[in-house]
Amino acid sequence: MRTAIFSFVFAAITLAACEASEKPTELPTPTGAIDVKELQLFDGQAHQTNYKMKVRFPGNPALDHYSNVIKGPWVRCDWSPEWQRFIDGTVTPNKTVHQQMYMWINRPAKRTLMLANRYYSSENCAGSPENDDQEVVLVEYMASDIDDTVAKLRLKCPESAIRSNKSLQATPKGGAPER
Repeated sequence: MRTAIFSFVFAAITLAACEASEKPTELPTPTGAIDVKELQLFDGQAHQTNYKMKVRFPGNPALDHYSNVIKGPWVRCDWSPEWQRFIDGTVTPNKTVHQQMYMWINRPAKRTLMLANRYYSSENCAGSPENDDQEVVLVEYMASDIDDTVAKLRLKCPESAIRSNKSLQATPKGGAPER
């Protein structure tokens, strides 16, 4: 009997621990997206969608698309809105990465959504990308600390999006909250 009870409790705990992770926000991919791949990350606490598009630089149909389909309470913040270029030394041969990044935050749901658009060129590419092969990465993080994310990434968000309960501090004498 003890073994049966122990087995039942163990099974219940195991099933609870294996409970389905949070569902990501359902977002369609833009027209023209190819090689779409989706995967779960961090034990279901993040969902990533990767795809490619044929887009002439500096086009950004993925940003245009998501700006139209992502609605409140999501708020778009600028992270790296200008195209940046850097060398990726983690691959052989080294590549030049042309990258632009945006972030949306959903304070009530404690979620963030990162959009990265990238082109890859040869290491010595000093100008525009050498091709029209834009790679798009969209990652939604669940259970995010919004204030920490905004601060660490130095996101530029609308004022209404960055206010939180943490920004309201009572005065030492119990007066009105400081803002």
